Amino acid sequence: MFDDGYVMPAGESRRVNLDRVLSWLNDLEHSDRILAVAHGGPIDFICRIAAGIEMHGGRMFGSSNANIFLFARSGRE
Repeated sequence: MFDDGYVMPAGESRRVNLDRVLSWLNDLEHSDRILAVAHGGPIDFICRIAAGIEMHGGRMFGSSNANIFLFARSGRE
């Protein structure tokens, strides 16, 4: 069973990391263009949000180094 509350030594849980990513995304609501450099965890969350799939259960996206992801927001007024 996956534990989203597990905290590695000197780290943070996946749940806390997701909260930070969601807060950051909310802060970007009125931004037109964003360049973000991030490790695989936040990229995984953003891909899961975009795909509408479960947030936890092991990393599915952004697991290798030097990937480029391009996200576009739709439905903006």
